[in-house]
Formats: sequence, C-alpha cells, structure tokens
Amino acid sequence: MNEYRKATLEDLNCLWEYNIAINPNDPRWIKWKDTYINYNKTGEAVTFTVIVDNIPVGEGTLLFSSECSAINGRTNLADNSTIANINALRIRKKHEGKGYISTLVKLMEDYAAQNGYKCLTIGVDAKETRNLAIYLHWGYNEFVTSEVEDGELVLYYAKNSVSFGMAKMASNSIVGFPRFVTRFARKFSWMVNTTVCRRSMRTATRSKKAPCRGGNPGRAKTKKLTKSVLPLLYHGIGGTARSNLCPK
Repeated sequence: MNEYRKATLEDLNCLWEYNIAINPNDPRWIKWKDTYINYNKTGEAVTFTVIVDNIPVGEGTLLFSSECSAINGRTNLADNSTIANINALRIRKKHEGKGYISTLVKLMEDYAAQNGYKCLTIGVDAKETRNLAIYLHWGYNEFVTSEVEDGELVLYYAKNSVSFGMAKMASNSIVGFPRFVTRFARKFSWMVNTTVCRRSMRTATRSKKAPCRGGNPGRAKTKKLTKSVLPLLYHGIGGTARSNLCPK
C-alpha cells in the first residue's frame, strides 16, 4: 500500500541518509541534510514523501522563504506569502515511471493552495528535455526567468493556483506525451544550446557543481540572461507543456 504524506522527522532522516549513501564522495549532502531538516522545523519549507512498503522512496520539498539557499533571495521564485517553489524532487531509480512523483506534486499543490499560496514555481536545466516536457505537461508553462547556475542554463516556470491539482497524472517518462511536446522540448534545448548558451556561458557566474537542478538544494551564484531569444521560444508553446523533475 502506497502512501503520500508530509515527511516526519524519521522520514526525513531516512531520505537524507539514502541521499548521502548514494553520493559518498560529495560531503555537501551531509550539510544539506541538516539545512533541509531545519527548514522543516522552522516552517521555511515542508517536505513530502512517497511511502512504498513502509519505506520513503521519493520526495519533494516546498520552499516558502526567499532566504532558503536554493532560492537565494529571488522573491519571484518564493516570497513566503503567495509564491512557493517546488524543489528537490527525487525518486529511487527502481520506482521511476510509476506516477509516484506526479501524484506527490499534486499533493504539494493542494497543500500550497490550502495555505494561501497562489503560485508555484519550478526550475529545470534547459538541456534536460525529458524533465522540461514533464513539467510543461503538468501545467508549469508560465515563464518566470532564466539563470546560469553552476555553468548550466536553468529555466524557471510558474503555475497559477487556479490550475493546481488539475494536471494530468503524467508518469516520469516522456513516452505517451503529445508528440508536439516531445518535439518542442528537443528542438528548444537545441536552440538554447546553439543561440543563447554560447553567448551567455562566457560571462556566467560559476560555482561548485550541485547534483540536481529541480532538486538542487545548494546555493548557486546566478547571473540573469539577456531575454532576447528565450521569450520567443517560451511563449510560442501556447501553455500546454511544462518542465522540471530531477528524478535522480
């Protein structure tokens, strides 16, 4: 029997110990464990989890405060009032493609709406076309901003509370998505890499590489991109797809 719920302290410890175990050569995960558990204690964030056979196998965190390290003061991503950010979406490899994450995101959307949040944001590496298509498909299709973080172009999208809980329960696979969504995601990534990245990466502020974008808990030094080409690409999709998952 599967269960979706707010993570208990025991759940959080289990989730983070697993993350630390699969990243043995990256000491940042130990620090992130303390940081995110503290966010849950102070109310700056709430983590939700998927329980399968009494084991937490997936997670997602709602960041409310702009002071959270992954938000880094960007109030257009989270402002502790009406805007929150979906962060650190992860699922164990053997449980991918079963719809657990999409169901968890619906729970997170419902929780946000019940607590007065009108908008949720989510970020994705532009090159992660699979995640890009998933998030667009969930309804995160309002372009917010673009940043270069850790040398990677990151796209941020938003979803209005009117649409919370209305997204189709997409699996963690691009298979079965409308064909144009898949084509758009792939073409979009290619266009970004060939038109924007070459110009922007030269001046991007770089920092230590973090393991996951939609789930990057680390503080990334960011640099806004010039919005010359990107808006034409974003707004040409008519609000049908979405992006960002970080299933690792």
